[in-house]
Amino acid sequence: MIIDWACKKFATIGACPVLFWRFNEIDLYHNRLEFRKEDAFIVLEEYKEEKEAVFFIDPPYTAGGKKAGKRLYNHYDLEHEHLFHMCSELKGDFIMTYDNAPEVKELSRKYGFQTKPISMKNTHHAELTELVIGRNLDWMIDINRVLEKKAKYKGKKT
Repeated sequence: MIIDWACKKFATIGACPVLFWRFNEIDLYHNRLEFRKEDAFIVLEEYKEEKEAVFFIDPPYTAGGKKAGKRLYNHYDLEHEHLFHMCSELKGDFIMTYDNAPEVKELSRKYGFQTKPISMKNTHHAELTELVIGRNLDWMIDINRVLEKKAKYKGKKT
């Protein structure tokens, strides 16, 4: 289950075409994915008892007074505390991406979720970090190693 808030400025916001590219890349798994255009809280409630359900949740970044979510999304008004509470009740697994803000880190701690900062670029190509949030992010331990360029060594061969 992928829960993403719909972009409202497809032509002018650089991140939205990237979403289309990513969706095309995951087409190999289309028979195992479900995309729904409806209230995310209703979908979470509907599937909260399903142990096999896995959610990717990418809410608007409006926690802590951030304004990017208001600019990018039609449905930006979100009770962040309620979203974290609902995720804590899910029987299945989830991954959330969120702004790297103190309020988000506090909610993660409150509900016992792990966080991992990852690099990202905003629509102005500025490098920032955002948070990946979940119950268990052990699979991300070596994520930086995957993203780093291989070292090039110069020297004589023996």
